[in-house]
Amino acid sequence: MESLTKVTFSMCDRLKSYNFPNSIDRLEISFCNSMTLLTFSAVQENPSPLTKSIVGDCDNVQLQSKPIPAKDLSLSRLTFLAISYCKNLMSFSHKHFQSLTSLEELEIDDCPNTDDSFPCGVWPPNLRKLMIGMLNKPMSEWGPQSFPTSLVELFLFGKNSGVVSFAVADDLRNTPSSSSFLLPPSVVSLSLGGLQMWNHFQRSYHTSPALKHLLFSQARRLKILRKLRTHQI
Repeated sequence: MESLTKVTFSMCDRLKSYNFPNSIDRLEISFCNSMTLLTFSAVQENPSPLTKSIVGDCDNVQLQSKPIPAKDLSLSRLTFLAISYCKNLMSFSHKHFQSLTSLEELEIDDCPNTDDSFPCGVWPPNLRKLMIGMLNKPMSEWGPQSFPTSLVELFLFGKNSGVVSFAVADDLRNTPSSSSFLLPPSVVSLSLGGLQMWNHFQRSYHTSPALKHLLFSQARRLKILRKLRTHQI
């Protein structure tokens, strides 16, 4: 099926695994609770043309990438990746993130058994939109984070995420070791939900040069909003 370019599976109760062909550029899988393995495979000389992949509401799915080429070019054309509501997904291979040079939008959310902590600096280098939250490990345990300077939209959310502090990355006083999350000066839109870090965020808020849209949800310390009334809340 060399002419096949798009594959969609939905509510396929007996589908247990899928190794998608090296011809498709779009893959969507949803509500396939019997699926246990989704394999991404390609060869270095012929990287996958896949540009968009969505996996959602697949309770038992695990992801696997093989073989890993020497320069990890298998998904180098991917621009959009969303993985959500996969409650038994144990891990997500972030060690290959930096090879995803075309990836602009990344969503990983509501995967409560995913135990990754995303070490500092692992994000795709040209990422413009990141939505992440509701994973197993609280964000306060992820350690220092720095995001790519291309990032424009950032959505962080979770419950019982602990205290997460923020700073602006272009402030020379701030390094990944002095703040939990460093915001690149390119961020225009920031959405925060269920995080217990409002007091820490207040300290660096006015030094973020491009920030135009700020959304708080499930914020327990609403008294801070009176000091931010000049911005969009």
